Amino acid sequence: MQPTMSTAETVACQKHGQKRIAFVCQHLNKHTRTGFEEAFPSTIGMELEEDDDFQAWCNACEIERQRTGGWNDESMKFANIKVICEDCYFEIKEFNLGK
Repeated sequence: MQPTMSTAETVACQKHGQKRIAFVCQHLNKHTRTGFEEAFPSTIGMELEEDDDFQAWCNACEIERQRTGGWNDESMKFANIKVICEDCYFEIKEFNLGK
């Protein structure tokens, strides 16, 4: 059975309400363009596999990830991943990609 938006893990967002969970590095925001790398190509409203969630990080985190040989304690400390909702995720993506 494919997971749907209603069965995916959610988070309460002050702006968007109860939405699917997403993860971004501490550097991604809607005020300063820092680049946008993601675990897989994503689109608004797409269905996810059971073990997938939206994940993105900035250019500096990508450099750190490559420098340290992948996601490990050192690169994760640099990224300081935070939880946001999927709507915030796509707003940040749009801003950082300049669309």
